[in-house]
Amino acid sequence: MVGGGRIPITREITEILDIPVIGRGRINDPILAEKVVADGSVDLVGLARAIIADPDFPRKMQEGRRGDIRKCIGCDVGCADRLFAQRKIRCAVNFDYGREDEAWAGLMSTKDPKDIAVIGGGPAGMESARGLAYRGHNVTLYEKSDSLGGLVLTASAIPYLNTRDLRNALPWQKQELDRAGVTVIMNKEISPEDVETMNVDAVILATDSEPAYPAIPGVQLPNVVHVYDYINKQGALGKKVVVIGGAEGAEAAVSIAREGHAVTVIEENLEAGAADYIYPIRRSELQEYLGDEKVEVLLNTSAVRMEDDGVAVTDSQGDEKTIEADTVVIAYARKSNGNALVEALRKKGIPNYSIGDCNELLWCQSRDILPTKTKLSGSVEVKLLVINGRVK
Repeated sequence: MVGGGRIPITREITEILDIPVIGRGRINDPILAEKVVADGSVDLVGLARAIIADPDFPRKMQEGRRGDIRKCIGCDVGCADRLFAQRKIRCAVNFDYGREDEAWAGLMSTKDPKDIAVIGGGPAGMESARGLAYRGHNVTLYEKSDSLGGLVLTASAIPYLNTRDLRNALPWQKQELDRAGVTVIMNKEISPEDVETMNVDAVILATDSEPAYPAIPGVQLPNVVHVYDYINKQGALGKKVVVIGGAEGAEAAVSIAREGHAVTVIEENLEAGAADYIYPIRRSELQEYLGDEKVEVLLNTSAVRMEDDGVAVTDSQGDEKTIEADTVVIAYARKSNGNALVEALRKKGIPNYSIGDCNELLWCQSRDILPTKTKLSGSVEVKLLVINGRVK
C-alpha cells in the first residue's frame, strides 16, 4: 500500500458527514499528514506504526522539527506480525519501543573514551557508530561507496514495485551521526593492508554480505545475472526471463513482468514470495501480483542446469524439462562475507566485533534485531542493533 492508501475512501466519508473524521493507513511522513488535513480529506490523522517508530512524531511536528522525525518503514514485521502472534511488539527502527518494562537506562557515558573505527555505512554500521559516539567514544565510520545506507539502497529500489519506504530508516540515522559527532569518511574501502597503519582501540566490522549463487552447472554463463544486478540496472534483460528463487525473487519477478518481459519463476518449495522478511499480508498481495502480471510460477521445482537458451529443471517427480530463457536471474539469499579484515585485525591485536550480514546472515528484519551489550577491549562497551540476531 502506498502512503495514505485509505485516504481516498476517508475523503468520501468526510464529504457526507458533519462530525470529525479520522483518517489513517501508512501515514508515516509529516508532509503527508499535514497535506491530508489541509486539503480536507480528513479532520484528524490517526498514527499507529508511525508513533511506534517515533513516539514524539506529533510533538516534533508541532515544534517545526519535521526533519527530526524517525520514520516508519512500513515493514509490519516487528509490530503487526508479532502482535498477531501474541508476542511483544518491537520496531525495526526504534530499539527502545516495547522495552519500557525493562531496566534499560539508555546509553551510559563512558569513563574511558576509546578511538573506534566502524567499517561499513549500512544500518548496522551507522547505529553502532551513533551509539558509541553518544557514549563518548571517538568514532570514525568508513564507507567504501559514495552513499550511506548499504543494502537498504538496493532493496528499496525495485523499479516497478513499491519498496521505497525502506529508505525512511536512513535520514534519521545519517542525521544522528552528525549530532553524535561521528567522523564519516566516504569512498574509502579498508583493506587488510590499511589495518597495519590503524591506530585504534577497537574496530566494528559492518561490511555487508555478498550475492549467493547456486552450485548449478552453467551458472557462469553470460545470460545469467543476479537479482541485485537487475535492481541496480546493470545490464539489459532479454524478452524471456527465468527467475530462480521464488522466495527472494518474487518481488523482482513482478517488477520484471511489469516492464513487459515474459517471466517464469522457479521455486523449490510450495509457495512463492515466502521469504522470511515478507509480512504475510504483503506476501498475499505479492502472490496476487504474480497472477495479475501472468508470471508463470513453477513450485516444487528445482533448477539443475543453465543453458545458453534456457534452464533445465526437474519437478517433484524427477521429470526434467527445459524452460526457454534469454536471461536467467538468480534470486537466492545473500551469503555472509568471509571477511579478510578479521584475520588482519587479529594479527595486529585490535579487538573487533562483526555485526550485520558480514557476521551471520539471517535476514535484515525487525524480528531479527537483537539488543546487544558487547565488551570490547575491556572497558569499551557498545549498545548495538545487531541485525542478524533474534529478539528474545
